[in-house]
Amino acid sequence: MIFAEKLIRLRKEKGWSQEELAEFMEVTRQSVSKWEGGQAAPDLEKVVRLSRLFGVTTDYLLKDEVEDSYGVGAESLCPEGMESEKRPEETVRRVTMEEAAAFLEAKRKAAKQVAAAVFLCWSSLAPLKLLEAVSEIPKYGLRENTAGIIGIFILLILVSAAIALFVSSRGKTAEYDYLERESFEIDPDTEAMVRERREQYRKAHIKKRTAGRGICFLALLIFLGGSWVDEGNNLFEAFVVAASLMTVGIGAGLFLSSGIVWGSFAKLLQEEGQDKKSNPFMQPLNALYWCGAVVIFFCVESWGYNWLVWVVAAGLWPLVRMACRFSYERYEERKSLKE
Repeated sequence: MIFAEKLIRLRKEKGWSQEELAEFMEVTRQSVSKWEGGQAAPDLEKVVRLSRLFGVTTDYLLKDEVEDSYGVGAESLCPEGMESEKRPEETVRRVTMEEAAAFLEAKRKAAKQVAAAVFLCWSSLAPLKLLEAVSEIPKYGLRENTAGIIGIFILLILVSAAIALFVSSRGKTAEYDYLERESFEIDPDTEAMVRERREQYRKAHIKKRTAGRGICFLALLIFLGGSWVDEGNNLFEAFVVAASLMTVGIGAGLFLSSGIVWGSFAKLLQEEGQDKKSNPFMQPLNALYWCGAVVIFFCVESWGYNWLVWVVAAGLWPLVRMACRFSYERYEERKSLKE
């Protein structure tokens, strides 16, 4: 057998996925995939580490004609008195039922804070828009500069509160970061508890996700309806925009919070896919993209056309996500080739 075939055989005998082997070897999953596909070969240091990991000789891994050395202990490769590397089996952490329950509760509380933070972010522009419209009506006696200062002040307060909620929600789950970094397992009783709680939450999850989508669509109807009902009335337009933003904030908050809770069950049950590597740039891109859409929306002066910003943004978003995913995959491939 060639090296690639031996590596596949050894990995499957251990019952590991490519991602698990990559974690033990401190390389990317793409590197392991290239080794097993015969597209690349590990350096000598990694070959020695593989031999210790699987308990075979380096000759068995490197020489196609060597078949009888399979199973020779890795200890024979180490100088006398030197301990071999710690076996991966010993690094698997067992999550207790109490830890699992505490993690689910922390995620539930964090989801509520995330929902509130999202609502505040979307609503932060509403006071500014309303005050600008009021300043244009002489009878209220509010100067434009004063309205702008007050509006920006309120915006900063709301955004600061949203940031505080995001940080607080992160702090609630920080102690469970080992679920992301380390391999872990749960016993059958804990798994049964998690599955039972997930089934209890399933109906609420479906309702919240459906309601979130429906409320976001309602925000679009409010905006479009308002633009056709009384075009030219700045104060009415401002109320419509404010109502639309706040409605989107409610819908987006419901949608995201439900997804966070549901994802906590998938994390404990390890149903997120062993070979799926999350893109760390997607969340920042998501925030920047939609914040940019909001800015462009307010920069378009024409009430009759600025609603098109949301139509264009929604249409382009899937393409932007695909481009980001493609770029990240190419980045991972180049990184693995360097290794």
